[in-house]
Amino acid sequence: MDRHWALNGEGELDYEKHCGKCSECNDFQCQKARIIKPTNYSLFNYLVYMLYAPLYLAGPIISFNDFTNQMNSRKTINIKTTIMIGIVLLMELMMHNLYVVAIKNAKAFKGFSSLEIYCLGYFNLKFIWLKLMIIWRFFRMWAMYDDIETTENMTRCITNQYSAQEFWKHWHSSYNKFLIRYLYVPLGGKQYKMLNTFCIFTFVAIWHDINLQLLAWGWLISVFILPEIIGTRLFCTPRNKEKSWYLDVCALGGVFNLLQMITANLVGFAVGIDGIIEMYHEMWNYEGK
Repeated sequence: MDRHWALNGEGELDYEKHCGKCSECNDFQCQKARIIKPTNYSLFNYLVYMLYAPLYLAGPIISFNDFTNQMNSRKTINIKTTIMIGIVLLMELMMHNLYVVAIKNAKAFKGFSSLEIYCLGYFNLKFIWLKLMIIWRFFRMWAMYDDIETTENMTRCITNQYSAQEFWKHWHSSYNKFLIRYLYVPLGGKQYKMLNTFCIFTFVAIWHDINLQLLAWGWLISVFILPEIIGTRLFCTPRNKEKSWYLDVCALGGVFNLLQMITANLVGFAVGIDGIIEMYHEMWNYEGK
């Protein structure tokens, strides 16, 4: 697709106008606008792009044009001081003092109070978030030491996400951009937003692995995003934003979105379908403390 766009001139755009609308272009030129010579679309360059170790194993995703341009224009990158050591130490502290993963795997939460079951699910997702952040940042750092700069995958904390749609722009951010470029836009973009959401999350579930648990995760995400899409169209109008109840409705929607995202991700990456049913049963069981 990159070669097709380059040969047909479809990647050209008004860069100055685009920067005014897209804050991400303050650092990187729009990926589709990175037009390179047709001779660069060679088998050798494609193999280098596909097998580049720092990004091939577990690194953020980068487009072919972006990668090849950076290979051809080497530059010195000032690596900023990060809190990577603190993140790793936090992970070690949690692993040695919080046994939520073992409790989840053994399904040893019978008799837990509602608060304890909620904390069990919440901290399991925190473990997943920290684990992926460490993996992705390590491989991104490796690529940056080799003068290949790519986007950060985890750009926000999972508990600072009040929008289901925005959540996926900040969790595995590079994959989100990849999907928008190669699936969402070619499938019609916003014109078929709801249908495309279902198709893309089905693809993402299969991309992870072909099993019912991940398919259920993808379909739940697709369903859980719909109330926000509908609610945004109905309530997020200039007239309603002046109403006294507007912020209260937004807060209620944010809580609803957080609970939905927690439920869907526990199904997909933690306890599965049976586990989430059992957790909710225990949470609402009148015998709970």
